[in-house]
Amino acid sequence: MLGIEHMGKQSLKKEEKERIKKVKSNTVEGTKLLISRMAIYLAKMAMHDYEMSSLKPSHVAVGAFYVSLKLSEQLLQSSLICSALLNRLITVSRTTEYEVIEVSHKMLTLAQTFD
Repeated sequence: MLGIEHMGKQSLKKEEKERIKKVKSNTVEGTKLLISRMAIYLAKMAMHDYEMSSLKPSHVAVGAFYVSLKLSEQLLQSSLICSALLNRLITVSRTTEYEVIEVSHKMLTLAQTFD
């Protein structure tokens, strides 16, 4: 749907671990891996926060994904978010642009202050 593959709940198989080791960070595949890993990390972090854990899972997911895209833009010094992608996130999560920005702000604040 958004072009990022789901890795599943199981740990990675040996061949998958080897493939990931060979991924270069300056490639499209490397960027996708960076974004997906960061989004998963942020979403897991949100589950430890009382306020964030009370949100709809789709809102937590979109917030984590949006923040990971923004952080990746800063790391890669390139633009990743466009209006088409933002509209797709809004459609998939069945939310509004305001809610995406609001939950993303909460997610970023949590990431900055997480102990």
